[in-house]
Amino acid sequence: MTKKHTQTTTSSFKMGKDILDRDEHMEVSHNPSPQKYGLVYFKKEKTPIVLFTREYGVYDTHYLNYGDNFKGYVRCNHDEGECVLDIAGIPRSQIFVIPAYLVVKDKIGLVPISSSDHKGALFPQIRPILQLDKKKRRIVVYISKPTPTTFEVQSEFLTNEFRSKLRNAIREYKEDLDNGEINFESFYPRLSNEELARIPEIEVLLRLKGHEIGYCETEEDDDAA
Repeated sequence: MTKKHTQTTTSSFKMGKDILDRDEHMEVSHNPSPQKYGLVYFKKEKTPIVLFTREYGVYDTHYLNYGDNFKGYVRCNHDEGECVLDIAGIPRSQIFVIPAYLVVKDKIGLVPISSSDHKGALFPQIRPILQLDKKKRRIVVYISKPTPTTFEVQSEFLTNEFRSKLRNAIREYKEDLDNGEINFESFYPRLSNEELARIPEIEVLLRLKGHEIGYCETEEDDDAA
């Protein structure tokens, strides 16, 4: 009997300003663990937000949808070794988690956005706003999602009435960020290669490709023709 193991890998949260031209695709629907700054999802109704920073989280992820066994996003293990989800042929995509001021709720939220550039995708529509310098970035952006894969974006200058509230919310957010009170890593969990391989559907895909990991064992029949 032979056993083969892949390396279990880890990675750290990255802050990025240089990812405005990436074009990988992923839809976002993960439900994170509760914390002060939650993820924001858009609906058919317009949601007004203010994008106030170029610093945001960058994640390489895989989406798994295997019913009762596993459903959701996990981070890719490729950065320090191989990832069994890459080996199994599960598409890898990149997600940006961008802080934004939620005007109606008067608080900061975190907007997960696919790096996709397909027609109607969100990121290409807000990229010009993210590229503005700080003084010109006080723009309120109205975002709606008329279909499951398309977004509509409109923008106008933020009126003076809301600017003091915006400053206060940003100040509180930056203090929490500096104090380590914002756990970006909780939104997209990391599982070891061994844990991922225990998902029955992933195990089947790995076996089909002749790959074995951890507890996945095959007996070699020396008398086989």
